[in-house]
Amino acid sequence: MLQLATYHFGDFGVFDRSYDNSLKIHDYYFEKTLDKVKPGGIIAFVTSRFTLDKQDSKVREYIEQRANFLGAVRLPNTAFKKIANTEAISDIIFLQKKGKELEQNKNWIDTFELRDGIKINDYFATNRYMVLGDIDFSTNQYGETLDILPNGDLKEQLNETIKMLPSNVVDMEELGQIYVEDTQNAIAVDEQYSNVKDYTYTEINGNIYYRINDYLYEQNKNQTAIERIKGLIKVRTALRDLIDIENKDVPDIDIIPYQTKLNQIYDEFVKKYGYITDRGNDLAFRNDADYPLLISLEKQNKQTKEITKTDIFYKRTIRPYKEIIQTESAKEGLIASINQRGKVDIKYIMKLCGKDYDTVIDELKGLIYHNPEVAKEGIDEDLAGWETADQYLSRKCGRKVKNCRTICK
Repeated sequence: MLQLATYHFGDFGVFDRSYDNSLKIHDYYFEKTLDKVKPGGIIAFVTSRFTLDKQDSKVREYIEQRANFLGAVRLPNTAFKKIANTEAISDIIFLQKKGKELEQNKNWIDTFELRDGIKINDYFATNRYMVLGDIDFSTNQYGETLDILPNGDLKEQLNETIKMLPSNVVDMEELGQIYVEDTQNAIAVDEQYSNVKDYTYTEINGNIYYRINDYLYEQNKNQTAIERIKGLIKVRTALRDLIDIENKDVPDIDIIPYQTKLNQIYDEFVKKYGYITDRGNDLAFRNDADYPLLISLEKQNKQTKEITKTDIFYKRTIRPYKEIIQTESAKEGLIASINQRGKVDIKYIMKLCGKDYDTVIDELKGLIYHNPEVAKEGIDEDLAGWETADQYLSRKCGRKVKNCRTICK
């Protein structure tokens, strides 16, 4: 496998018998992907800034033992706002699994302290051009935090910055065996099979094929493994259908038939072949790029070792992003402003609730405070510099305690 990209955020674990179950999802996917990729293969991850910036460097040290760090691009806070309704700094990290004569060392293990308590990876500290935006700081209920503010067209900036990464790092002679396949009995990928993802299994006329680039290769496995793969393909299809419908703007009742189908197909598979994470199923399907998605359907109790279904079987876990365009009150507008803008934006709140400046300020009395110290030059001072009570009091008293209610003098 030459190239694999994955996207993940979160602070929860993933159950996989082959790995340490204490791993958080960030670290799990790094380990899992490094196992899947051939020596010399390229990996691209989209992850939160804390993979590179967190003070504990154990994960970076682990990755360094098995992969070469080719570089990284830091994206601004707003990069995924439209699709994820969140503002958070994220990084694209490029790695190359180590092999013969593939050593390329970069200083990316350590961090540099920008301000008290705020660290940034040494790589970005010495390669400022790989940060797509302006470095800034703001204060939230937890204290001061790092911001990367957009300063141009992100698509154009990303296209140009990617060109600065190392080139010609793949030794095709060394990787040749990955692509030298017998295409005589393979099926060329045309429009009919274009929906089959790279490095996934598919069933065609009762036979199992595996896609690598432009061809589907028939798999010569024992019959039991073939039947396991067929069953897991059905589970994957039902899960994908459920995810697709949850991403649409439909009422929850319309989700139920898809949940029912997933439960039925999953239960039938488990009854016949055991849990998805059982060794036989793992060996049969672990080369499928969607296998990590399938094992996320199961969770294990650490004490009893009992395996149960995750919430997606019973609850709606995905809701399509809906931008709030109107609110009944300034208080609702404040909540929308914090969620969608990441700050107190008085002009935005006025637009949402349709009320004038004085009315909005009066309704939000005690919830927000005006701080001239953070008002930006060139902007109407009355509109800029507003903070939530937690932000304002934390900044004024120097406390960094969530929900501080100490009266500052």
